[in-house]
Amino acid sequence: MGRLIMTQEGYDKKLKEFNRIKQKLKQTSRNKIEAAYDGSGDTWHDNFTYEQLDLQEEGLLSRLENMQDD
Repeated sequence: MGRLIMTQEGYDKKLKEFNRIKQKLKQTSRNKIEAAYDGSGDTWHDNFTYEQLDLQEEGLLSRLENMQDD
């Protein structure tokens, strides 16, 4: 994709959203680690909470990658 031209306001908004997603990713990763050791099952196998957080983490990573590509 070529260069994207945007206003300062648009850039600030995108940067704010990017940082919000990064913070959410950090919190999700922490929660995932806690779920791995506190949940039922053996660490991550058969651990519903861990699996859900793993999916959420993958989604957030994908959103960050897409934002960086824009």
